[in-house]
Amino acid sequence: MEHLAIQLVVAIICAHIANILIPRRIPGRFLGLLLTGLVGVWLGEVVFKLLKDHGINNEILHWGILGVPFIPSMIGSIIVLLIVTTVFHRSRYI
Repeated sequence: MEHLAIQLVVAIICAHIANILIPRRIPGRFLGLLLTGLVGVWLGEVVFKLLKDHGINNEILHWGILGVPFIPSMIGSIIVLLIVTTVFHRSRYI
């Protein structure tokens, strides 16, 4: 339960930073921001585990809050933000 609470906090922070770095309108406002962040955290954790399994072990990848890696979660949130906003932007004109 504690890990999920930390994931929620990191998700909100990462999605907000991703939205600042890539200024696009996220559909759903706060709920969309939260879902973008959660999927980004999940994606970041999966990629982080895959990199560790393949021997890529960088100190920057270990920065995190109570077991939730911050840098991979940030990168995951940026990727999810780009995908979601591109899909929703294109669907308006189709």
